[in-house]
Amino acid sequence: NELSDYIERYFGQYTFDFSCDYVSYLLSSQELFRNLKCYLNMCQLTLEELYVLGILNLHKGQLTVKELQGEFHHPIFAVSPILKCLILKGLVKKERFELDERRVIVTIKREKFSKVTMLIQACYNYLEKGIQVKLNNK
Repeated sequence: NELSDYIERYFGQYTFDFSCDYVSYLLSSQELFRNLKCYLNMCQLTLEELYVLGILNLHKGQLTVKELQGEFHHPIFAVSPILKCLILKGLVKKERFELDERRVIVTIKREKFSKVTMLIQACYNYLEKGIQVKLNNK
């Protein structure tokens, strides 16, 4: 399973207490993310693309590439390939800053902003509901 492989690959040297509620909760949450991935697949998006859109949305739909890279607190994610996919899908655009052409600004397209916001809200609501169900089943 995907999460177990990730834990083994990156945290294999650590010992985990799997009787802990947090670890069992995390492992049981895999189903939520599998279902979320299926939904995103129907929307032709990946979790990484949703994450980038979410970050942009939190910053009023616009950040420089450098600022966006700073928001990725994990070295595995590379911003450029994700941005290329989002540009091809017509959701974001990249432009050089007028006053300083060295700066590149990534913006959610104005005509797609409400669609992106609704998608993020739907995913958030799904996860929030799933988390509440899991907490209530403890």
